[in-house]
Amino acid sequence: LINGAIAPHFREKLVEVMRNSPYSLFTDGSNNTGREKMNLLTGRMFDINTQRVESRLFDDCATAAVIFDKTDQALDTHSIPWANYVGFGVDNTSIGLRKRNSIMTRMKENNAACYFMGCPCHLIHNVVCKSASSFKQLFVFDVDLFYYFNKSTMRKSMLVEFSEFCDVKHRQVIKHVSTHWLNLETAVQQNLYVCPALKSYFLSNSESLPHFRVYFLFYNAVLPVFTTLNKYLQREDPCIFAAHDQIQDFVKRVLGKFISIRNIREAKYVENVQFEGEENQPEDEELFFGLVINKRLPKGDIEPTQRSMFFKAVQQFYVAAITEPIAKLHLDDSVFKHSRFLDFQRDKRTFTDVESFVNTYSDLLLASPQDREKLQEEFVDYQLLGHIDITESIWVDVIWGHLSSLKMADGSLKFGRISKVAKAVLVLPHSNAGEERVFSMVRRNKSSFRSSLKVDGTLASLITIKLANKEQCYNFEPTEEVLTKAK
Repeated sequence: LINGAIAPHFREKLVEVMRNSPYSLFTDGSNNTGREKMNLLTGRMFDINTQRVESRLFDDCATAAVIFDKTDQALDTHSIPWANYVGFGVDNTSIGLRKRNSIMTRMKENNAACYFMGCPCHLIHNVVCKSASSFKQLFVFDVDLFYYFNKSTMRKSMLVEFSEFCDVKHRQVIKHVSTHWLNLETAVQQNLYVCPALKSYFLSNSESLPHFRVYFLFYNAVLPVFTTLNKYLQREDPCIFAAHDQIQDFVKRVLGKFISIRNIREAKYVENVQFEGEENQPEDEELFFGLVINKRLPKGDIEPTQRSMFFKAVQQFYVAAITEPIAKLHLDDSVFKHSRFLDFQRDKRTFTDVESFVNTYSDLLLASPQDREKLQEEFVDYQLLGHIDITESIWVDVIWGHLSSLKMADGSLKFGRISKVAKAVLVLPHSNAGEERVFSMVRRNKSSFRSSLKVDGTLASLITIKLANKEQCYNFEPTEEVLTKAK
């Protein structure tokens, strides 16, 4: 029933949309421990029925090496044109983005205009990990602390008692998992909260507790800058229009924590800000540590030898934290910059933003001079819209779905051309976070009775149905064709 009737029904609906409108493809690997890493291929398109950008499972790929071949075969089988293919989202591995013999180079042989995007969420997570090299012992301590209590019921019960003694609500010690994007902030906050109980516990057992509290406090203060951007880019709704400004603001916030504001203002572009060298950095006490540490420093709560080591570690952290983003994040990405015309701040954008996408996807979008003139007129009308003319929604794809349906007095679409461009831009990749969540949609993939569901069988079918049908299963009304196949 699932493999032979319901899942094929939703795949056919996806194929129909991809044949007639722009789409992007995304791939990401599973985190299972099998011998082969499974890579599912999802498609993102603007669904005219829901007036939203939607993601659907398109095909399954056993390994990353065969992604292009499977994609090419699937598009050919379903007669889906390569011209409609506008973007591809991958993780940041070399097989996806290297300059020779990669998924990107092979895909561009079929459509040179295709926009490729590595996942900035991965990059931000990697930035934090690499920046923490000066605090390396902190991660070792965090993992050791977890295992110290994990296998001992007696130690756990004693920690509960000391939590009550210190008037601290007991919380479980959390282990930092390096592959989980937002796990570090949670682990730091949790372990920092139980620090008084931990200190009392180790002192009562004549054991020493390393002086990691100050490092926990620093991480607790600085990590939200990274996780805020990471969470924003993990949004399910399309936010490519805001990615450029969000990334620029992130870099400025990091720079502002250890560089004089004058240096940031004087630089025309954030990537040109001079941040290395003592002449560009304030005194040690002026670095950003967080409010709690700032209060502890004048009181002498931190030993002099520990202060100098701490200041040096903080400087190294900030330098590494800004070097990586400037080198690898898309600070000057033209697609990110021009896509800002989708946002509500229409008076700050120019027709050049819209025209850049028309030039890039000329085979797919408007090509004739007459159409471009009409497009420019529609852009002016779009800029003149008042807030009362735009439906109230936090989702930009919902707003453009509404604008695409507006009609003039003669019955013609008021924004038919510019909404066509907007729908193509909305499906472009801004991160790979959605594909990271695909495998978690099906729980109990492995059990004591089976090693796992077959990736090209029931597992793929279940994911197909869950992505395509968001409502409760008992509300699904099968068509006559589905009922016939189910018999």
